[in-house]
Parts: sequence; C-alpha cells; structure tokens
Amino acid sequence: RFASIAAGATIVALAAGLAARTDVYRDDGTYFRDVLRAYPADERAWNNLGVFLMLDASPPDFDGADQAFARALAVRPAYRRGRMNAARSILERVRVTHDARGLDRIDELLRPGVERGDRDALALVGRAELERAEREADPELLIVHLERAESAFQAAGLAREAARASTRLAAATRRSR
Repeated sequence: RFASIAAGATIVALAAGLAARTDVYRDDGTYFRDVLRAYPADERAWNNLGVFLMLDASPPDFDGADQAFARALAVRPAYRRGRMNAARSILERVRVTHDARGLDRIDELLRPGVERGDRDALALVGRAELERAEREADPELLIVHLERAESAFQAAGLAREAARASTRLAAATRRSR
C-alpha cells in the first residue's frame, strides 16, 4: 500500500514538472528565454531570440530584437549571423514602421563582411543605401546613395537589383541636370 501511494505521488510530481516544462515550448521566444536563463552567454540563443522578436512576435518588438542582437554581439563580437540579423532588424523596422533610426549603424555592423566580400553583407548594404535614397531630399546625395546601392549589388552578384538601382540612378541624374 505504501508503494502505491509513493508511486502515485511520484507520478503526480512528474506530471506537474512536465506541465511546467511544457509551457517553455509555447513559442520560440519562450524557448530561447528559457535557454538564456540556463546559458546567458549563448550568442546563438540571443540571436534566435532577436529573430523571433523581429519576425514572429505580434506585434514585432524591434527594440527587444535590437537588445538581443546587441547581447549576442557582446558575447561574440565577430558573430556573422548576429551582425547580419541586427542589420536585417534595422531594415525590417524601416519597412514596417518607416522609422529610419539605425540606418547609419548598418555600415558599422556589416563592415567586416563587406571587407571580406560577403555577398549577404553587400546585399544588405545595398538595401540600406536604397532606404537612404528614399529619404534623401538633396539630389546630389540621392545620386551618391544610388551609386553606392548599385555598386553593392554588383559586388554581391545581384544583377537584377543592380539594374534597378542603375535605372533609378539614371533618372536621378537626369533630374539633377
């Protein structure tokens, strides 16, 4: 009889523990926060939390994503994926909210990749230059941004994007004359 009571109590305790752990898998954000409680220096978990906050949280939490990417890069400054996703987060914030804060930071984040000729970094720099061009009132600076975008896309091997930037550049050059 004692063994039955002990077995029953053990099953209830295990079920309660399982129920508590099951909540961890509610969504990716909860899961990565749980990982970070156990491993606060895991740059991949910080990066993945940032991606969740940027793309899957409803509504997107861009400030939280920026903080998560900053933590990932504080743990490992050369972390390529963290740098790329931090830049993507800035561009996604611009796309969704039209808030251009941080566009200037993209160059700093992606400099190591651009210097290595990293195609993804070059493509993101091209996108950032197009965003800058969209907001530029000075015709001369507009041309500079479009030239930079075209150059970045060409270096990334993205012919279609380079051609689009070139077309916009030609139109801007004609208007400035």
